[in-house]
Amino acid sequence: MENQNNCNWRDVSLLTIACGLFALVNVRWIIQYRLGAVPSLDEAGYLTFAFQYFYAMRDGGFWNWVYTIQGPSIFSPLTAASASLVFYFFGKHLVAAYMATLAAGIVTIVSTYAISIRIMGRQQALICLLLIASLPAVIDYTRTFEFALPATAVTCLALYCLVRSDHMRSLPWAVAFGVCVGLMPLFRTMTLAFIPGMAMGAFVYSLSHPGGYPSTAKRLLWAFFLLLLAATVAIAVAMTWFWENAEGVFQYLTNYGYGAKATEFGPSHFWWGTIVAILSALFIIHLPHALFLAAGGVAMIVYLARSYANGRRRTVKAIFQSPVTPIVIFVALASAVLLTSSNKGSAFALPIIPPAIILAVWAIFRPERRRRYKLAAAVYALIIAALGAVPALDLNNKLAKPTYLHLPQGIDIVVTSGRSSFENFLLFNHIGNPKLPSVIPLDESRRWMQLSVTIFRDLQKVTTPNQLVMFGFRHVILNSNTVTLANLMDTQQKYFVSGIDPTSVGDTYDDYKRWLTTTWASDTCFMLLSDGEEGEVLPAVNSAELLRAMQDLGYSKSGMTWTMPNGRSIEAWKRLCP
Repeated sequence: MENQNNCNWRDVSLLTIACGLFALVNVRWIIQYRLGAVPSLDEAGYLTFAFQYFYAMRDGGFWNWVYTIQGPSIFSPLTAASASLVFYFFGKHLVAAYMATLAAGIVTIVSTYAISIRIMGRQQALICLLLIASLPAVIDYTRTFEFALPATAVTCLALYCLVRSDHMRSLPWAVAFGVCVGLMPLFRTMTLAFIPGMAMGAFVYSLSHPGGYPSTAKRLLWAFFLLLLAATVAIAVAMTWFWENAEGVFQYLTNYGYGAKATEFGPSHFWWGTIVAILSALFIIHLPHALFLAAGGVAMIVYLARSYANGRRRTVKAIFQSPVTPIVIFVALASAVLLTSSNKGSAFALPIIPPAIILAVWAIFRPERRRRYKLAAAVYALIIAALGAVPALDLNNKLAKPTYLHLPQGIDIVVTSGRSSFENFLLFNHIGNPKLPSVIPLDESRRWMQLSVTIFRDLQKVTTPNQLVMFGFRHVILNSNTVTLANLMDTQQKYFVSGIDPTSVGDTYDDYKRWLTTTWASDTCFMLLSDGEEGEVLPAVNSAELLRAMQDLGYSKSGMTWTMPNGRSIEAWKRLCP
């Protein structure tokens, strides 16, 4: 029923050309729009880990690098570790870090094409390649140093290994499947929520296969042995890092995924949260790709209904034998799990979308479909690919300007856009001009980054690495993360710079005074304050009450001030420290 041909030289040539074009377009974009530009708050934080790992490798060798990666943290280490290797081999250039996410994009394209070629024909696999390579979220997160795309890449690799395991009959592919599943949470901890779907898909997939063993019992025993082996390998791989960090990660995920902090990122009501999840997915994949996924879902339901009508027993047998089944189970269960959290995160849904596109293509381009129907679908897929890829070629392209479908209740759905998620994040926080091709010009973006460098060097003159410098505000592109990044770009010696978290501290005079006297913040030697709320991550700090608490605790002006490119002033306050 399914095409099981291995990739031949034509597939290799096609992938080489596709990946080469993908790399060329994105490298050009990164150099043109990100070289020297300021990173986002999250990017800056992750890049500081990459620099720390780089210094560990440079000064202490491989095992010191491994030891540093395994150190205490709540953030998955492998994306930053990959970037540190790029720094080590190609130089300590900030823009080089994006080569790690570019590689993840290429792995995603190759692995999904390889899955498609095994469960469908070459023509359908080519359509999958076009749709996934042109997916706005894949293009966007190739140009953003975050965990979303590396997590997607390793998830797609895990699904490929599962399909290649041939119903859990192949020992090497079962072990490879276990390795990839174990790596998933090491690239992004939230993918722990996706592993039950992966495990259930593998279990169902292992239950049936036509022939190959003298008895069903022996076949199932071998399959279950390989399942257990794969699970053991996955746990062993994951525990290389989780052994020291499991408790902190668990507390972080339960707090930000389901606890008090989760509602900062989305509603707690399930049905409203479901709507937000759908809109969030539409925001990163855009309407044309979303409509194709919806059409694929309808086609899948129609196919299953017709198969069931033609014979219930045959339908059940076909489901167990099809390599599509574990992908369906993974997409369904992973989506369901994602809906249960208020925090939809930064592209949390991305690892689900490429497998969902494979399923949509499989359902729409079934062999029994009429030729005219499939031809129309193929033309539509080409149009979708163009609508996703062409606006992303260049921000100065006229097609890069966002276009929206306006719905009631003020809901705008993106149809086409060349803007990155970072630029949309800036606009959301009132930074930049939506009328400009790039919401903040590159020279202005570089001034923001240079200001972080200036602040660090000024603080370096008056403080020591062990003295705590606290940011009393949370600007999206000028904060403790960007200053720490400037620190590590300049010197290996990491200074103690941190920032306030209003969600845990509170916003009253008593809250701030308690925070500055009874918590680790009591060691603060320098506090940086800024007037205004433009560009602040919400909820914003109550600067007036924080300043009042500081003055009562003996803080005084240090004489150091700076001005942001948008005109906001920053002032450093100090108190006597050991």
